[in-house]
Amino acid sequence: MFVCDEDSLIILSRSSREQDKTMWVRKKIEIAPNEIAWAMARCPLPGDEDRLAERIENLWAPGQTLVCLSIRSGFDLLLSTVDWPADSEIIMSGLTIRDMPRIIRQHGFIPVGVDIDPLSLAPSVEQIENSITPQTKAIVIAHLFGGLVDMDPIIDVARRHKLLVIEDCAQAYIGNHFQGHPAADVSMFSFGPIKTNTALAGGIFKVRRPELLRRMKENHRKLPLQTPFAFGARLCKYSAIKLISTSFVSGCIVRCMRLIGKNHDDLASGMARGFAGAGFFKRIRQKPSVPLLRLLYRKLYEFDETTIHARASCGRFISEQIGSRVYVVGQQAIDPTNWVFAILVENRDELVQAMWRKGFDATTHSSLRIVSRSEDEPNADLVGAQYLLDHIVFLPIDLAMPLKSLQKMVNVIAETETTAPEQAIPRVTGNTTTRSIRHRF
Repeated sequence: MFVCDEDSLIILSRSSREQDKTMWVRKKIEIAPNEIAWAMARCPLPGDEDRLAERIENLWAPGQTLVCLSIRSGFDLLLSTVDWPADSEIIMSGLTIRDMPRIIRQHGFIPVGVDIDPLSLAPSVEQIENSITPQTKAIVIAHLFGGLVDMDPIIDVARRHKLLVIEDCAQAYIGNHFQGHPAADVSMFSFGPIKTNTALAGGIFKVRRPELLRRMKENHRKLPLQTPFAFGARLCKYSAIKLISTSFVSGCIVRCMRLIGKNHDDLASGMARGFAGAGFFKRIRQKPSVPLLRLLYRKLYEFDETTIHARASCGRFISEQIGSRVYVVGQQAIDPTNWVFAILVENRDELVQAMWRKGFDATTHSSLRIVSRSEDEPNADLVGAQYLLDHIVFLPIDLAMPLKSLQKMVNVIAETETTAPEQAIPRVTGNTTTRSIRHRF
């Protein structure tokens, strides 16, 4: 269990003795075994998906909510609903998951990436305005790693140019009370496998334009329904992943893979992908199944927001212990809650190997990609985003970790003489995100 307040971090662990043969994994699936069993038991039961979706909408924001299979599903649905000409441009945060630009291109539109600041993870307002052309229709801003971007100046720019504002809040959920910026046109939340308060799938869209929401719902009703069997198979898959992600089992797997000369990092990076494999668009173009809707409602209704406070406290503890030795990614974001905790270092491969030896599943792998206008033409202009990808190391933060394990992880950074990158960090100009202007918790 944990206790946290503004001035202290106290983590109480089980009395089991910590050993290096365990492995603290980088990102656990935040769903309890009894919740998985509860959902499995309801897979065979009939139900009315419209009524279940309405319950979630009423819990979230009545009259402004659409419940989707995933953020990808909802974003695809949104772009299929708008009436924009081919080659319309959508300005985006320059670092995002690769499927978001892929969906944009699928609809005949062009993603336009703007650079982000490695310390605030915010795009430059100046670059956004300079990127606007007569073909620009929307701005999509991703709130990364559990912190927020200051949306006010971006919304001001969008309003002057009559552009749609879309927030990607997949990594920013902290409870039902935070539903995105009140002036954004669309705010997207994810409850996929590695997200906070996961239901192993599901996306919630808050759409503040009534006519757009009406047309999106009309198109959503035409989609096929995900089968209970498909969601049941998903429950089984992530039950197995959750089992092997326990510190002892994952440690055994790492040692076994070392014995056969394999690297566990590649395996771990692909295991929790929500829509891996072929047939991507066919699989995202479905409505959520009845058991998924039941589980999502339960997760939303029962979510304990104190876990967010504890996670943020862990991040603050590590940041304070590290000091100025290395850069913490997103340390200047608004209200950082450390959905993931990452640092920027020079000797990152050496640090990762040292972390593995001490039982910490650090990694340089990331699902984030630099946004380019086409898949065949890399965007060399986004120097801040590229700097981040070239120097990032993700560290595991687990609320079950005792304080001595957090300190041990900090000690590994010191022992490997880890330093900030030799190249000066490129600060993206035109940001106002070094101040905390809106407290979410």
